[in-house]
Amino acid sequence: MLTDAVLAAVRRVIEPRMIHEAVAQAMDTLRATQTLLPDQRRAIERDLMVCEERIQHLVNAVATGKGGEAVFVELQKEQAHRTTLTEQLTHADQLARVSSLDLKRIERTLTDRAEDLLRLLGQHIPQTRQVLRKLIPDQLIQGKRVPGRIVCTPFDDAQGQGYTFLARGSYSRLLGTGIAINDGGGGQGS
Repeated sequence: MLTDAVLAAVRRVIEPRMIHEAVAQAMDTLRATQTLLPDQRRAIERDLMVCEERIQHLVNAVATGKGGEAVFVELQKEQAHRTTLTEQLTHADQLARVSSLDLKRIERTLTDRAEDLLRLLGQHIPQTRQVLRKLIPDQLIQGKRVPGRIVCTPFDDAQGQGYTFLARGSYSRLLGTGIAINDGGGGQGS
């Protein structure tokens, strides 16, 4: 039955070893980012200060009547650049907070969650569908958001009959929500 084959393939993707590998890769990225953060933050702050000075000069030009359309356009560009720099600074601050987390606790939480999902799969069909929707995110096709797809290809060869599956997914939406991350303390389917 196709449903059983899909569930078996999903179980292979959500096994603890795969979760451990995904978490290890994420933690390596966090550690690498942690060493770059202070320098990046200083560079963003410096750029933001220069941007603020430019904005002030442009505002003064507009206020004194010395600025025409070109000055106004330049002011809008600088304000957009300031917004981008502010967002980058916020992102750097978030990364700094994340880098101070108890990484073992997060790994344990994610592994426990993956094991809970494995037990859930197939027992409750509506929840299983929800898990699949989270694993396989929506896609934009011709400007329209469509549900992610699992391409099921039947085979009948010397090894038997069955299906192969192909889908692009991510653990992040499945495992990344609802984890308290500072409260004191990849896989491929077949």
